[in-house]
Amino acid sequence: MTAPAAGRKEGIEMKPFEIYTPYGNHYKVNEKGQIYGYNNVTPSDSWRFNGFVERLPFGHLRFNVPIEEVLERPSFKNGKPRFTVSDIDHGTTRVWGNMDVHGVRFVRYN
Repeated sequence: MTAPAAGRKEGIEMKPFEIYTPYGNHYKVNEKGQIYGYNNVTPSDSWRFNGFVERLPFGHLRFNVPIEEVLERPSFKNGKPRFTVSDIDHGTTRVWGNMDVHGVRFVRYN
């Protein structure tokens, strides 16, 4: 599934943060929106954060969710992730699939 390309604006710096998944994967996003830290990947413009995506009922998705919402309530009452990530990997806009595995367990600022 591909996400709309209307994510974060190029050239706008953000506060660095970290993303944790339910299965323990840990990703860092720097002030330029570059994702790194997984499998010793170094920051580059090849893999960039595009925004958070919320899982809605009936398979619908809400794109470009503010980080404040993710910080406040990262999961549903049953513990499953409410949010996942949209990224741009080598020019392709993607949504991290299978939210139970690749969803956002929690986010924290560096």
